[in-house]
Amino acid sequence: MHFPALLTALFIDQVIWNGPAHRHFHWLRDYLAWWFSQPLSRPAQDSGWAALVPLLPLVLVLGWLQFGLIQAAGPFPGYAFGALVLLFSLGPEDASRDVSAFLRAMEKGDLDSAQRLLDAPAGHGDWESLPERMSERLLITICRGYIGPVFWFALAGPVGAASYRLAEQAGRFLNDRHATGIRQDRLFPLLDWIPVRLTAAGFAIAGNFDAVAAAWRQCSRNEGNCPSDGDLLLATGQAALENSPARSRVERIEDTLALGWRNLTLWVVIMGIAWLLSLL
Repeated sequence: MHFPALLTALFIDQVIWNGPAHRHFHWLRDYLAWWFSQPLSRPAQDSGWAALVPLLPLVLVLGWLQFGLIQAAGPFPGYAFGALVLLFSLGPEDASRDVSAFLRAMEKGDLDSAQRLLDAPAGHGDWESLPERMSERLLITICRGYIGPVFWFALAGPVGAASYRLAEQAGRFLNDRHATGIRQDRLFPLLDWIPVRLTAAGFAIAGNFDAVAAAWRQCSRNEGNCPSDGDLLLATGQAALENSPARSRVERIEDTLALGWRNLTLWVVIMGIAWLLSLL
């Protein structure tokens, strides 16, 4: 397990580095746009695994670096390489910075800035709906921005974290109606299946256990209520906050962020214990 590199990347991301200013995936979107413009990509598009073929060469290069070149160079280059790859695989949004910017916009009454943070069209919506949407976004971000890449990093090292982020970004590209006609892709939902359920379990432990368990059972019994893994995250996350003492929309957002960090801390501690036991 690459636990020291994991701690280093999380520390740099939260304390030193402004990640969103550097974690841009325009190059990936340009590459995917080129790939899907090729006639040879049509069979992959029709198979439901549209992202697998174009991402495979990138993953193979990272795998060669991780298991070949870097491993042969010694432990320190491997540690540095792991921390660097994970650092770029987190996010790409920063939950704490987004909340701070959103609360500043609320304080100033800057509705347009708040909508931009939520990727909402300017001039649509009002202050009544945006705080709830920010809370929902945080529940998704803690899984797909942090727990997902951390889980795959712990399981497969840098190539695992990078594969998760590349698949997530490819999924965003493929869901963009203006970019391509492809709507569904199976790669990211496959990689996201375990992190979603780890996050939901973390909500139960770090929040309201009984309410989360009931919400999870409801989703399992009636898939119409939770047609996607994102709906499962929202249902369990909101249930975890059911007994929150928040008295205002601002406190609700802050409680959601605190729940997310407790969830991430829980799994990092568990991974740290597993790493220590592996050294014995």
